[in-house]
Amino acid sequence: MVKHSHRATVQLAREMADGYTLTELQDLVVDLNSRLPAGYNLNYDDIGGETVRSKTRELVLWCQRRNVLQTLIETVQAVCPTIDLG
Repeated sequence: MVKHSHRATVQLAREMADGYTLTELQDLVVDLNSRLPAGYNLNYDDIGGETVRSKTRELVLWCQRRNVLQTLIETVQAVCPTIDLG
C-alpha cells in the first residue's frame, strides 16, 4: 500500500476538480469501479456534494478511507493523462 501525504491528497483533489466536469466525474467513477478490488463499489449518487469541487473532495476522501487512493490515481492518469498528479 502506497502512503500519500496530506499535501499530495489535497493536490490530487484540486487537480481533479480543475480538470473534470460533473459528467466526466461520473465517467471516472465508472472506470474506477472497474479497477477497484472485489467487494468495493461506489455509486456516483452516493458521493456527497453538488459541485465538481465538493464531489471530487468526497471521492478522494472515500478512496483514502478505503485505502484505494492509489487506484484512483492510476485511474485518473489512465483516463486523463493531462491532469498533473506529479
